[in-house]
Amino acid sequence: MRPRRWPGALALVLAAFLWGLAYWLEPQREELRLEAVALADQTGGSPLLTPGGTAPGGVAYVNRGQAGCRVRVKICAPELDGKPALLAGTLTSGRFQEAGTGGAGEEGWVRRDGYLYYQNARTGDLLLPGRQTPAAYTAVRLREDLEPEQLDTLRQWGAELYLVAQAQQEEGGEWR
Repeated sequence: MRPRRWPGALALVLAAFLWGLAYWLEPQREELRLEAVALADQTGGSPLLTPGGTAPGGVAYVNRGQAGCRVRVKICAPELDGKPALLAGTLTSGRFQEAGTGGAGEEGWVRRDGYLYYQNARTGDLLLPGRQTPAAYTAVRLREDLEPEQLDTLRQWGAELYLVAQAQQEEGGEWR
């Protein structure tokens, strides 16, 4: 007489069904795809700045993913005497204002905890799929109080701004 195999097979089918159901019901994370867009012509190389001098330059971000995300940017500049040698900001009517210090209003960037955070009052601070942020900055300025020795040091280093952009799918989630 053959032993019955139906209960064992039925248990395997039920386990596979429950595993598949659990996978299907679990919230799947959309892939985050944030793309940087350079806002100034980068073909001419880096300009030679004098202390207090500014040059055009900037970056915005486009959400190429399928879901909205929060965006933050860390601007990393070479430091001299514990202060950044290069500042990112905007030049309006001949006046330089550091990035993220003017208040975001409806949509823009706000400085907090060493980062620039994208804010949008209409979308709850989410950058929607296919949308582009305003410029995080539109000009770069060399600090005014630099001494000739400090300028030589910067030239040796090849002073540049580096940006670290991160996105977050849900508030309080992991920045990636």
